[in-house]
Amino acid sequence: MAFNVMLASINNWDILMQTPLVLKRGGCRVTVFCPPGGWLTANRSHDRWVPAGAEPAAFMAGLRAEVAAGGYDWVVLGDDETVKIANEAIDDDDFFRQVMPMRNVAERRVLTSKTGLARFCAARGIPAPRFAVHPAGADPGVSRPRWEALRFPVITKLDVSWAGIAAALSRTPEELADNIRRAPATGDLIVQEFIEGEERPVDALYHRGRLQVAAAARVLRNTALFGASRRRLYGAADPAQDAVLLRLGEGLALNGFANVTFLREAATGDYYLIEADLRPNMWLPYTRYGGRSFEAGVRRIAEGRWDGPPDATPAREVELALFYRDVRTLAKARRWGELARWLYDPRYWRYIPRDPVLLGHLLGDFSGRFRWRLRQLFSLKKR
Repeated sequence: MAFNVMLASINNWDILMQTPLVLKRGGCRVTVFCPPGGWLTANRSHDRWVPAGAEPAAFMAGLRAEVAAGGYDWVVLGDDETVKIANEAIDDDDFFRQVMPMRNVAERRVLTSKTGLARFCAARGIPAPRFAVHPAGADPGVSRPRWEALRFPVITKLDVSWAGIAAALSRTPEELADNIRRAPATGDLIVQEFIEGEERPVDALYHRGRLQVAAAARVLRNTALFGASRRRLYGAADPAQDAVLLRLGEGLALNGFANVTFLREAATGDYYLIEADLRPNMWLPYTRYGGRSFEAGVRRIAEGRWDGPPDATPAREVELALFYRDVRTLAKARRWGELARWLYDPRYWRYIPRDPVLLGHLLGDFSGRFRWRLRQLFSLKKR
């Protein structure tokens, strides 16, 4: 009997493009729930598409109806925006546990709030940077006594945000006050101590609070200073990371994919938890080249073998690159030598999607950006 999974998203995010492939290889029957034209449909790995409303209220109404009628074994909310919308709309604890990536309703604030995660870590003794909260739109003096107690440099972020939006680094109290004044007044700010060191992300999969598989990496290249990673070196996790992953799963009763980001402090080697985004990402189809397979993790869940220790397959060190992000970033920066490696280096060929529908979608996006750039240049020349 098929293990029925719904993958739902209200918007188009690159992190979702190959998630249907991971679920399909894991033995699932995959239904995608998204508005017409959604990127979730740009692949051959889904079995069925159910149209969703493009506005939050219509999307949630459709999600409730489809879950009630569809007989799904697992619902995966595919991106941060969809998780936020669902978290704000759901007031039924049973429905929350059915569709959200965690089952501990009391801790639901960690789903969208960076402050919520920081407070959870402080309460559970999980190492994380010290922090202060600045109220939305307030003068810097309102929170100055709290953030002056922090160790500089510090980083400010919107409490509810993703993709590094409005993040700013401050090395002095004066610089922080200026960055607070410049920040959008759309929500509270979290001010956190900035840990000088290496970004060490871990991709993970949980079921009913039990860790199924985890793949640890070191970030080699980002798309921007506070942007998403495009090249990573995967390998073995540190025992300190493993311990935090288990505590997160148990404390939040995690039930799905998680992107857990640590910073390894250069001076001490200590690990600090800085992010836990509870949704899939683009790396999942490729971690198997380093020994840890998310397809196998999904299959464990689908076959009912989830109530055991996590995958302990020895991790191999391997450099992985994301075709879509890497090519876009290098082309934009005109770094043609690095870009050419996608043509002449066979190690990179395995990271190019084999799905002709998905590849056509990606190449169409590249060509669309190129055509837009040509029109922009032509317009400038005419002036």
